[in-house]
Amino acid sequence: MRMLVLVLLILSVLEHVAGLPHADVNSILENTKSVHHAHNATIIESRALPIYGNTWQYDREECIWVRQFYPTVAISCTEYCVAGLKGDKARLKYHIMMTGNGQDLNAWCENFKRRLMFKCNVGEPDVFDCNTGRAPLDPGLEAYAYDTWEGKVVTMQGINLRFDFTKTWYADANHQCVAETISDVTCRGTSQRMGLRCLPVLWRAPRDQDDEDTTPIFPQGCLKDDQVPPSSV
Repeated sequence: MRMLVLVLLILSVLEHVAGLPHADVNSILENTKSVHHAHNATIIESRALPIYGNTWQYDREECIWVRQFYPTVAISCTEYCVAGLKGDKARLKYHIMMTGNGQDLNAWCENFKRRLMFKCNVGEPDVFDCNTGRAPLDPGLEAYAYDTWEGKVVTMQGINLRFDFTKTWYADANHQCVAETISDVTCRGTSQRMGLRCLPVLWRAPRDQDDEDTTPIFPQGCLKDDQVPPSSV
């Protein structure tokens, strides 16, 4: 998994600048706050969302800056169900990682949860940790850019998100819906590398498969925690 994070980071950084010094998390968060003081994010309201099935993608004021300086993001989305649980105790665990996308972190996380509940017709996840708790800020997801408007290098923290579905879910474990939700709340006009679909945590792509392949992959059998890579638990 660490190798995957490294690959994701390299894909994102190549379109910006290379060889920049590593900054501590606190300074990155302050940088993020100062950037979005000038480029406002918007928390979407449920009543403003389109009906299920209609095309919609986040495109508010902050996206003008994002498209200019963070036009590409890399994503990983995996899931597994917990073995030994049945009925209302069934639990499906998702883990999403995204390189710094230039958007306000808190707003992206909140928008993702709202859109997920609406689009996928699910209740509020009983566990939802976005850059906190079980899914702390990950320096490996940082992305850099040179802001020519301000004449300075900016460092944006990425998204590390874990959430659990409970009770029941659709036959494909909501793979398509979750993947589409990631895209929906990421600024319109940005390019997504990898992560265009959500995958069972132990699934491995054939060597000759294109990273842009979006063919649905159905869930594998439920797993015990000791069968799952530590980075995914």
